[in-house]
Amino acid sequence: IRVPIIFSLVLIYQFGLLNYWYLIVVSFVIQTLGCFFNPSHRAILPIITKEEERTTTNSLLDTVTRGVQVLSPLVVVGFIHTIGEIHFFTLDAITYLISAFFIGKIQVKEDSPSLTERNKPFHIFYSIKEFGIWLKSEVTLKKLFLVTFIMVFCNTWVWQVGLLLQIIENVPNGEHWYSILLGWYGAAVVITNILIPFIWKKLTIKIYFLGSIIWGVGIVILGVSYQLPLYFLGVFITAVGLPIASLSRVYLLQKLLPKDKLGRGFSFNAVLLYFSNVVSLGLFGYFSSFVSTHALFKVCGGLMLFFTLVYHVSFLRKFQEYLHTDV
Repeated sequence: IRVPIIFSLVLIYQFGLLNYWYLIVVSFVIQTLGCFFNPSHRAILPIITKEEERTTTNSLLDTVTRGVQVLSPLVVVGFIHTIGEIHFFTLDAITYLISAFFIGKIQVKEDSPSLTERNKPFHIFYSIKEFGIWLKSEVTLKKLFLVTFIMVFCNTWVWQVGLLLQIIENVPNGEHWYSILLGWYGAAVVITNILIPFIWKKLTIKIYFLGSIIWGVGIVILGVSYQLPLYFLGVFITAVGLPIASLSRVYLLQKLLPKDKLGRGFSFNAVLLYFSNVVSLGLFGYFSSFVSTHALFKVCGGLMLFFTLVYHVSFLRKFQEYLHTDV
């Protein structure tokens, strides 16, 4: 569905009819389709892979995604100076077409009667309600979702907006150095993703908390940074912690969600992430009008560390109580 929608931009542009509002409508439709595609993309991996392959598969997927983000600026520059910006959309449509071809080759067996029934629109609300009731008794998943919400809430504004504002304010040629830092971040994330399967074959909630703590430390360092070396250090530490936490979360969801709840679990996770992004951008955007960017970085990094450590200690205490009871 994305292919003709994206390609329509190129055709309308060639006839001189492309306007701002059509771009807005296309953006909305593409993002809406992503709400169906992205959870399915993650949910299908446990169905087509073995558990022992999952860490490596998730890591490879994330490495490819981040690698494209690192290389894309080179493609952007090449397109701008050759065939023009409009043909970014041509390339986009072609890549969607290639993706659809390969996805069509994936063999997936979904023969559960319950899955077939739930595909009817009539059962949508019942299905959501059933998932909510089931989630109430899943302590580990609830903690995972809650900590994820807090981490993303504290990270979104400072990373997407605050870092650029801070560098422009403190460093000459800030925009130039911001681009370099993003490249540095992407390279560090790719390297971390490659190394994770060699360090851990299975990812656990402890590793998730470890990644979250490293991630929070990176944000705190950025909050006390005024010189470029500290910015590079803070971005590097963030780039190490974020993929550890992210891949651990995906692995745990794939492991803890039953097969018939994978789609709803990853959809709920996506809703949680989008909602935390919106709240973060709105709330911290308002605070930034009267609170310094450095202070917001310190507050957000401190909250990330505080909540992660609190839940980590709580998890360890309950785990020890469980072992003691079992003995």
